Amino acid sequence: IDPLIFTSPSNVRFFFEIIKMISEDLLQNIKKIGLVISIGPKTSKELVKYDIRFSESKMHSLNDLAEFLKSRI
Repeated sequence: IDPLIFTSPSNVRFFFEIIKMISEDLLQNIKKIGLVISIGPKTSKELVKYDIRFSESKMHSLNDLAEFLKSRI
């Protein structure tokens, strides 16, 4: 996985629920992903709960998120 993008707090919660159902070992692999992007502060707050390093887009629309992603890779 190159970048992993989260667009809402519920997106974060459901993603990690699915990961945990598949295999607890996958969680360690997720923590190794080089670029995890949060669309905004609420999503970032949820990522903190899972101890995931991330970068937060300063503007909070999908278009701005795409621009942020382009600037990071």
